[in-house]
Amino acid sequence: PPTTPASPASPTPTPSSQTATESRLVVLGNSDFATDGLFQQQLNGDVFLNSVTWLSQQDQQPLSIRPKEPKNRRITLTTTQGNLLILSSLLLLPLIGFAIAVIIWWKRR
Repeated sequence: PPTTPASPASPTPTPSSQTATESRLVVLGNSDFATDGLFQQQLNGDVFLNSVTWLSQQDQQPLSIRPKEPKNRRITLTTTQGNLLILSSLLLLPLIGFAIAVIIWWKRR
């Protein structure tokens, strides 16, 4: 004869008065991106500061990318250094390439 269970196999869940809290985690490769030398490069500082803000659950503050500060990126050369740069880029490097081409042509001939 078939049997039927009189009670359910698992107890029914009772409502819990505890509410679930949200956990947050940021995973990064290593801590080198936040070191002094790399902090200002490639927005590493923004990534770190935005991660800390997000982890502290201060969502009312939007994530932001701070504007870059203009930097003086001029190269200061003396007259001798400027002349050497011109000579090497306009004469020396093309002559080296031409010499290599002549050597290859001479060997294949």
